[in-house]
Amino acid sequence: MPASAAEGYAVAVGLLPQLAGRRLDRGDAQYWLGRFAGLAADAAACALDAGDPEGAVTMLESGRCVLAAQALDSRGDLSELRERSPELAAEFEALGAEFETDTSRDRLALAGELEELAARIRELPGLDRFLRPPSLADLTAQAHEGPVVYVNVSGYRCDAVILTPDGVQVRPLPDLSSEALRQRVRSFRAALAAEPDSRLFAERTIHETLEWLWDTVAGPCWTRSVRRRGSGGRRSGCSACCRCTPPVTTATAVPRWWTG
Repeated sequence: MPASAAEGYAVAVGLLPQLAGRRLDRGDAQYWLGRFAGLAADAAACALDAGDPEGAVTMLESGRCVLAAQALDSRGDLSELRERSPELAAEFEALGAEFETDTSRDRLALAGELEELAARIRELPGLDRFLRPPSLADLTAQAHEGPVVYVNVSGYRCDAVILTPDGVQVRPLPDLSSEALRQRVRSFRAALAAEPDSRLFAERTIHETLEWLWDTVAGPCWTRSVRRRGSGGRRSGCSACCRCTPPVTTATAVPRWWTG
């Protein structure tokens, strides 16, 4: 039942912020999130199986924003908040900074204060998404500058989820798999760390990796979204569990792609 699986995964992704909440220190939060690496990608894959590409985008953004939101708690860009309410911004920065120190205060109580403050901030005009993933409407608005491409890698299926002003398109990537990606990442990292006497082998590995990226990921995305619309793709998000993956930007002629 794809719909039931998608619903269950959506509930699980909704619980991820509790693993990265300020009730845990950063090391513990990252440990527990690491135990569930790939959850958002699997949730997105199930949403696609259920015929809900918009839900897939929501799952990917929710998973991607968990650690980003935790980092913003203490040292993110609060310029908009400062403009709307300098007092709340100062209070938020002070509480966030206390989390970065070995405070003697009860961490659970401090987290409660920070969450209560964030709720008050969301009541301000234009800040209802503070420390929350962007809405689908916000993402669609960004797509007016060029398609936003998410490369989703899951054990269930692999796809390019393409956000355009006209809606969400899906491009299956049948030649991409989690295992193939892991092997390419290992080879790519080894090439980058190669000794000078292995330079020719390293260069060949890098070129082969870029060719594979074009044939497997970037080329199909270009054909489906960019070439048809006659515009440059603006950025791409990758929900693969491997960090520092080979660069999609270098493998394409599309400007300003981003992999995360």
